[in-house]
Amino acid sequence: MLLALPAWTGEPGDAPAAVAARYSAADVRARGTETALAAAVAGVDPWLAAELSRAWPAHGAGLADSLLVAADQPAPTVADLASLDVPAGVACCTDDPIHPSEIARTWVDALPRAHLGTTTLAALGADRESLGRATVLAWLQARSTR
Repeated sequence: MLLALPAWTGEPGDAPAAVAARYSAADVRARGTETALAAAVAGVDPWLAAELSRAWPAHGAGLADSLLVAADQPAPTVADLASLDVPAGVACCTDDPIHPSEIARTWVDALPRAHLGTTTLAALGADRESLGRATVLAWLQARSTR
């Protein structure tokens, strides 16, 4: 398995990614996509602003609903993860407050055959393949250990 940027384990609750998605959905509903997007990209790295500016409008009128579905979707529990005896590469950005590295570490600790790969948001901004590469390299390491 290749797993990048896990955001929570089990129910989302107040996980940062869930809170951000709920807030963004409320803002889209209250002020519209264009105004909410302008607020969302203010002060973020240009690469992230470009990604959000590409992705959000593509959802059209379903953006707020899509954000809420994502915010309320349970992730695998620790018990679920522990039952998966396959090589797993899990990757995170060590400086990502929305997808905390502690969650990725929890997933790796729960999965019987997992390895953690890391990168940073700055590296991801400079090289969009860095996260995928970290994930695949972690999987290769997990595959070689039994």
